[in-house]
Amino acid sequence: MTDKQLRSLSKMQLLSLLHKQEVELERLSADNAKLSERALCLEQAGSLAEASIIVSGIVEATQKAADVYLDSIQKAEADKLESIAKLEEEAKERALRTLELKNAETKARLERLVTDMLRMFDNQLNNLAALKDELMELIMKNDIEYLIPGSSRTNE
Repeated sequence: MTDKQLRSLSKMQLLSLLHKQEVELERLSADNAKLSERALCLEQAGSLAEASIIVSGIVEATQKAADVYLDSIQKAEADKLESIAKLEEEAKERALRTLELKNAETKARLERLVTDMLRMFDNQLNNLAALKDELMELIMKNDIEYLIPGSSRTNE
């Protein structure tokens, strides 16, 4: 409407027009509020999406760190098991060497002991043989057969 047309309207028509303008203004204000609310929601959704991306990145980094930590624990455990197995093998080898050494020492001691006993037995046999020979000589010289129990001579 032009300025001339507005001047030709009556007060009632102007009030009616004013009222229509107010209603339209209120409707536009309500629409504007709705649009602002939607814009805020969209802004917040964008912020939530950004936050989600950030949280997702943090979770991903945390998962990677946890995986690295778990891998290091598993490697350390494998290293310990390998070390334990190596120590067990070394201990077995030392025990076998010790047993072999002790067996060799025991065998040598037994051989020396048997040799010494055989030597002593041989000496005893030689001494007995010498005593037998001496006794036979005495018997032959002194004719002491009657001193031997069960001999044909009797004691006189």
